[in-house]
Amino acid sequence: MGLVSPYIASISDRLRTVISDAGITVAQFGSFNEPIEGNVVRITAQSLRDAAMTMAKGQTCEGVFLSCTNLRTLDVIEDIEQAIGKPVLSSNQVLAWHMLRLAKKAPAQTAPGRLWQVRQD
Repeated sequence: MGLVSPYIASISDRLRTVISDAGITVAQFGSFNEPIEGNVVRITAQSLRDAAMTMAKGQTCEGVFLSCTNLRTLDVIEDIEQAIGKPVLSSNQVLAWHMLRLAKKAPAQTAPGRLWQVRQD
């Protein structure tokens, strides 16, 4: 996958290790290197889109993960997916999807992104 992180190197490196330890290959990586958590929410939709597009260019990249619950991703997921032709996941989206699975509830039909099209059974 392509991974977009807002974090500084020490945090991003740990994130990449955890993902790798889970058996997921990070084929492309990019970071905004933002040291102040309060500034992450100010990263623009266009910046997120541009970063995701860069990550998706790699031949081995099957999807893009936008990491951090402070990133404002929900409004750009579908746009990015259409542009790159690959799934785009975000921390908040994946967390909500997982919580619904644990609760054995169906996701809302209006939720953004391909993730919500995955069968729940």
